[in-house]
This record gives sequence, structure tokens and C-alpha cells, in this order.
Amino acid sequence: MNINQIIIVISLVLTLYSWTKGWPRKLISSSLLLLVFLIFGSTPVDKVLSFPYSPSFLVIVLSFVFSQGIINTGLTEKILEPSLAKYSVNRYKFLIYSCLMIFVLSWIIPQPFSRAVLIALVYKKYFDEISLVDRAKEALLFGLFAFSAIINTFFLEIDIILNRALITISGVDISSLEWMKLFFLPGLIVLFMVLAAYLVLFKEELSLLEQAPTKKINTSLDREDWINLGLIILTVALWISEGLHGIDGAVFVALGILAMLFRGVLSLEDYKSINLELLVFLTASFSIGNVMMGSGIAGSLFGRFSSVVPQVYSLKFVLLVSLTTMFFHMILGSSVTTMSVVIPSLFSVVLVVDTTVIIAIIFISLYMQYILPIHNALITVGLGNGFFGSTIVTKFGLVTSLLTFVSIFIIYLTWWRFIGFL
Repeated sequence: MNINQIIIVISLVLTLYSWTKGWPRKLISSSLLLLVFLIFGSTPVDKVLSFPYSPSFLVIVLSFVFSQGIINTGLTEKILEPSLAKYSVNRYKFLIYSCLMIFVLSWIIPQPFSRAVLIALVYKKYFDEISLVDRAKEALLFGLFAFSAIINTFFLEIDIILNRALITISGVDISSLEWMKLFFLPGLIVLFMVLAAYLVLFKEELSLLEQAPTKKINTSLDREDWINLGLIILTVALWISEGLHGIDGAVFVALGILAMLFRGVLSLEDYKSINLELLVFLTASFSIGNVMMGSGIAGSLFGRFSSVVPQVYSLKFVLLVSLTTMFFHMILGSSVTTMSVVIPSLFSVVLVVDTTVIIAIIFISLYMQYILPIHNALITVGLGNGFFGSTIVTKFGLVTSLLTFVSIFIIYLTWWRFIGFL
């Protein structure tokens, strides 16, 4: 490697190490990495800053503020808590209800982190009201984040960070319909597998919920609530139907925010809900792949492995791609960073297999494979908000990591062959 490539590799290794250690702040380390990439990366600026240049960027930024507006209305608590009290008397009803609520709110609250935290806050408030023991409370709140990680894969639109990252990093355009065909039905089967494992592992905690005193909660929506709810539903409906009318969804999110400002639901101070550190981190993560390709590092590091990697689709190919993805994920921690490293690396050595097949295998190898909280951003958010500890993450993560292999070779590959994707 030449001197520029060496500087990039050293900077990348140091940054990845700092991200796993949490020091210095990601805002600082990510900014420094971007600066090195711009100076020494031999890559056009629009490729280094591919995330801010992407159509998803504006939607993601606006979604922070729009999600804050939904939180400010208080509608989620008013709608969720009465039904939560009704269905928490039975473990099976509780789990099905929780998954349905996550799915429904996925179409209403576009920001996956804000959505998960908001649901968890409603649940935590109810658990506190019925004096549920801490051990059960921790397990049940963790379940919300574990289930969300799977449900968020069902449709392209319901996780505008991880799902969009796959498309942005790879450059492979997958429509909403194609995404649904690939991931919805097998993902639903995986969800039921995970629910079954959860029922076994947390049997005692679910029993404590069933034994807890019930509390009847009655709330009603006033005129202002109905107006706010109508505004939210209209905005989201216009946003997700972008493929029908052809108008950029960001336009409707922006109009929804303006309407919330006009109604007093949002204030100018709510701009603070935009997570600048996350945006800079995502920009740096998305840039890794482009710089590795543009600077020639991907070819230098992985070119020699082209003779090892099968050049045609086979079970051996799937095994190699999935194991490589999981290995890097365990080391790098972040799913987005792992995709930024693995996708361009495999693209540089695999020249025959359809790129959509490659990124689909990478995606299903990542989304529910975690041992530590750092391996899943959603779970990291839950841990950071104090809903559960790291021990429970490892306990359940070992199970979901094992189920990842089962889901790849038995569920996803079977379904993809059936629909003619493979």
C-alpha cells in the first residue's frame, strides 16, 4: 500500500477502536475520520459524504423533529396504556399485543430509536403503577427492543436508518415491494421463533406479570387529540405512498412539522431532538465503503481472497458471506459500520453473483445477531435509557445469534428459492 492508503487504514482502525470503547465521543472521532478521508482518500467529496448527499438524509433529519412532535402530543400513552392493561393479564396476549403495537407504530413514528423509547416509557409507567418487580420489568422492557429489531426488517420504510443504510452503502436500488417480498414473510416466521425462545427463557418473569394486580385504565381523546392524530396519520399516509404520487416524502414530513409548529405541538426548541452525533457517525460509517473502494484499499486487502470466495451462488457461498459478516460484526460492533466494510469488500472480489443476493445475505446475517449491546444500535439505545442491563442482552443474544444461522439456511433461503430470487 502507498502512504495515503496506510494513513487511511491506521485512521480507520483507531476510529473503529474508539467507537467500540466509547471514547472520545463519536462526534469527535467520526469528524476526524471524515477529515482524513477527504484529505487522503483519493475519493470524490460526494462519495465521502454520500450520506448527506443521499435522498434519505433529509427525511432522517426531519423524522427526528416529527417524532418529537408525536411524543409531545401524548397520544401514544393515551392510546397504548388502556389496551396494555387489558392484555397484560396473559403472557401470550401480552406478547402478541406488544408486537402488533410495535408494528402499527412503526408506520406512525418514523424514527426507530424514538419509537422504541416511547413505547418502553409507556410500558415502564404501567409496570411501575402495578408495582411489578424489577427483574420482570427489565425482561419485559428488553423484549420490546428485541422484537423491534426483527419487526423493523419487515418493510423498507419502518426503519429509515438500518434499512436505508443497506441501500445507500451498496448502491443497489431495492423498491418497497421488492423489500417486502424478500423479508416480510420469512421475517414474520423468525419473529415467532424468537417469541417462542423468549417464552422459554423468561417464563418466570412472564408469570410475575400475570400474577401482578391488574389496573383498569380509562382514557378518552379530546378534540385536540383527534386533530393531532388526524394530522399525524395524514402526514404518514402521504409519506409512505410516495411511490403512488411521486412527490418526495420529505415534503410531507416538512409540512407535517410546520403544521405541528402552527398548532403549538412543536416549538423552535425542539430542533434539539436532531441527533447531530448520530448523523455524523452515520456519515462516517457510510463513507468507509466508498473510500475503501476509491482508494484501492478494498482491492489490495481482499483481492487475494478472490480465489477462495466462490464466484457462483452456492451454499458454500452463503456460509462464507454470513460467517464473514458475523465475524466483522462481532469486532466492529455497529451494523452500519460492518455493512460499510463487508459490502464493498465482497463486491470487489465477487463478480458473478447478483449484488442484491449478496446484500440480502449480509443483512439477514446482521439484524438479530448480537452478544453485547454495542452490536445492535436499538438495544444500545434501550440500555442507555436504563430500561435493562447488559447481562440480559448477552443471555438472549446468544439465542438470537444461533437462530440467525437457522433462519438463514432454513427460512430465508427456502423462501427466496420459492419466489425465484435465487
